Order: sequence, then C-alpha cells, then structure tokens
Amino acid sequence: MKRIFSLLVLFTFYWTLTAQAVGSDAMLPAGTTLYADSEESSILLVTDEPKRVDIQDVTETHTSVTVDTQNGFVRNDDVRYAVTRYTQTETDALDASGNPVATLPIGTAVDVFDIEGDLLLTTDGTYVSRDALGEKMPEAVTRYAKAGAVVLSAPDGDTIAELEAGQTLNGFVVGSMLRIETADGFGYVALDATSTRPIKTGTQFVLTTSPYTDASGKIIGSLVRGEQTSVYGTIGDTARLFKDGAYVYMKRDVLADKMPRYTKTGSRYALAAINVYQDTDKKQVVGSLKRSQLVTIYGTDGDFTRIYTRGQFLFVETKSLGTTKPAPLKTGQRYITKDTPVYARTVLSSKTSLSLKRGQLVTIYGTEGNYTRIFTQENYYFIPTSVTSTKKPPRFESTGMRYSRYNEVEVYASTSVTKQVGSLKRGHVWDEWVLHAHPSERDVSLCRDRLPRRLETDRETEGRNDLLYAVQRDALLLG
Repeated sequence: MKRIFSLLVLFTFYWTLTAQAVGSDAMLPAGTTLYADSEESSILLVTDEPKRVDIQDVTETHTSVTVDTQNGFVRNDDVRYAVTRYTQTETDALDASGNPVATLPIGTAVDVFDIEGDLLLTTDGTYVSRDALGEKMPEAVTRYAKAGAVVLSAPDGDTIAELEAGQTLNGFVVGSMLRIETADGFGYVALDATSTRPIKTGTQFVLTTSPYTDASGKIIGSLVRGEQTSVYGTIGDTARLFKDGAYVYMKRDVLADKMPRYTKTGSRYALAAINVYQDTDKKQVVGSLKRSQLVTIYGTDGDFTRIYTRGQFLFVETKSLGTTKPAPLKTGQRYITKDTPVYARTVLSSKTSLSLKRGQLVTIYGTEGNYTRIFTQENYYFIPTSVTSTKKPPRFESTGMRYSRYNEVEVYASTSVTKQVGSLKRGHVWDEWVLHAHPSERDVSLCRDRLPRRLETDRETEGRNDLLYAVQRDALLLG
C-alpha cells in the first residue's frame, strides 16, 4: 500500500510538470548537450550559445526538445524555463548589441530566462539588467506633498504641474524622486518635497451638513453645517479629515475657508412657537422662536428662511413666518387682587386712564416680563402680573385693629344700621375688615362712611364669614 501511494504521488508530480512544460517557452544555456535519445546513446550537438527551444515531452530524467530543426533529448536540469520578474527601478530593454530599444517603468512585469550573466534574455528577445529585476512587484509608496512641491517631466526635467499642500501622491521611488502617474504619462516629485505623514493644511467650514467616509468609501459619520474642521490635504475631489483617531474623507465642494455672508432681506414674525434648525435637512434642532417673536431674515433656501443667531446663519421654515404680528392667544382668566391701573406698555410710565377693580375677572393673553396682557376697548394692554390670581379674592380685607372709644357703642347687623344686634364696651378690640363692593352698588358710599366690622364675640355668628356688622366710625380708635 505504501509503495502504491508513493507511485501515485510521483505520477501526479510528473503529470503536473508535463502539463506545465509542454509547449511553453524554455531555453538551453550555452554548452548544453542534445542527445539522440533519453539513454544518451549518441550526441547530436552541443549548443555554443543560449538557445530557445520548444518542449515536446518531459520524462523523469530527460526533456524532449526541438533545437532549431533538430529533435532530441536534454537533461531536465539543463532546461531553463521563463519566469516572471518585476523591474525594481526604471530601466532599459536592450538588443543583442546592448543598445536601448525600450524604457521599462518601475513595476513592469518581464518574463525572462534566468541564465548566467548580468543580462537576462526576455521572451521577446531583448535583454534586461539582472540588477534591475526582482521576484516581487515593488510596493507603491504613499507620500504627501509639502507646500511648494512641483511635478517634473523627468528627474532632471522641467516643471509640468504644481501640487497642493497635503495632496496625496501614490507612486514608486526612483533614486531621490517619486515617480507618479499624470494625465499624460508619468511625472517626478523630489522626495524631500514630500512627507510620509498627512500634513495639516488648514481649517475649513462645512457649508452644508454632509457625510464623511472611511478609506473604502463607506459612510461612517457626518459634519453639520457651520462646523469647523481641520483638513489634512486632498485626494482628487475629496479632502482628508481626522476624526475619532482616524483619517476620514469628505467632498471638497462642501468645505470652504469661511462661511458665506448674506445680506438682510427684511424681518418676519413667528406665527407660532417654531424650531430653529442647523440646516435645511431638519435633522438638528438648535433653538426655537416664540410666537410673535420678530426676527431679521437673510434670504431663503428652498422652503426655509435664513436667520442669524448665535454667531451663525440658521434656518426656520418659511411657512411659519409672517409679515404681520399674530394676535396674542388667550391663555386663561385671572382675578384682580387689588385695584390697579392699566398700562399701554410693560413700563410704569405708560399708565393709562383705565383701571381694574379688585375681584374683577379678566381674560389674559400671555405674559411679557412682569406684566400680563389683557384685551379691553379693542386693544391690548398690560397689568402687573403680581395683581392677578387664579382664585377670586375674599369679599373682605383686613385693615388692622380698632378699639372702642366709648361704652354702649351700638353694633348693627349690616351697613343699613337698622337692626342693632349688640353693643361694645369701652376698650373692646375689633379686627377691622373692609368690604369691597362694586362701584355700581347703591351702598358703596355708605359702606365707606359707616365702616363694616366682623363681630368675633357673637356666639350666634361664630365661624361665619358672610355676616357683616357695622358701627359708627367715630366710635372707634385706630390701634
């Protein structure tokens, strides 16, 4: 079994070798013996120079070849097959006399026969210096142009282009130069005019919210309109940025050295409470406008109007703005807690002839600073917010303590002084309460002339707040 396995492996090896060799380009070095058969019973010829041959068959020890028109066998070790090599620097292809016939740029793939000598024969019949070739394709290097770098037509040629600072350069090193591709072929940049690391070339502003990508072109993030970012050179139509510890790429046409300025085109009122956006994509809300707020505008962009705030231009929806101030909205009702004047504006110096009475219920239309807006006589006015309340004020208001000046001071059930319900002794203490009546009531003057009191000692009325008692005003003394 072991022998069978060994034979199988050997058969596979020779089958593969034959399949690869038959009909392929091969060469015999000078001094190679061509035999009549694989047993080497007779010699047909000995090559006096390297010879190209066609392979007919391959055995374990010999190869059947055709040299010129002569068929024969040579030992396998004497056959040289073409191999692929790569130019490691720019070099010339030479003819048999050593004259240049073509220039081979760095990285050119060349099929050669690896025979002895400084020059290797190629499959197209030319010769290439052994020292200029390598088994692997030279790796392209990436460099970044420094400020003032230029492209030359040849290592010692004329300037054919100027490079942007930080521009990415991919190419091969040729001596002290970097060879790069140009629109018309190749150009050369001095290595000392390049950097091995990206160069920060400045800072720019994002003109509109835009995505950035990784080196493969995959979108991995975005920058919002107005954001300032550092730029590390360019690659074609993209700019290199540095974000989150890695270089990313963004279209150059969305970046600028400074944000554009816009002229004022008027002013508008916010028709409702509205959002202020960073950009017209509405993805980032950066503020808001209050209803009726007046703002200066700077033209439009599609369905949006441009405003200026926080040191930058921002956007609101045009449909949410108007040329006239919207009427204030009703926000509820309030009671007046004390008699108060009405103001035309939110300053005390704007006092009008209008006034509101304690206990009066009014409709309000929002606030402005320390004032509340009301609507009366076909116009909007203001009152101090401090004199408003959601609760109706009590009918009575305490004004202090009083003492009875005499004995037998009569106490009446009401301001009509028709029903006496008791009397006061001299020195009796009373808590005085003022009755706030509407000016249209008939007993207002009487109420003020004959001051109401709450009779706290009357057992029949104890705990009741709706009963009034009156006494003669001149019978009381201020406490």
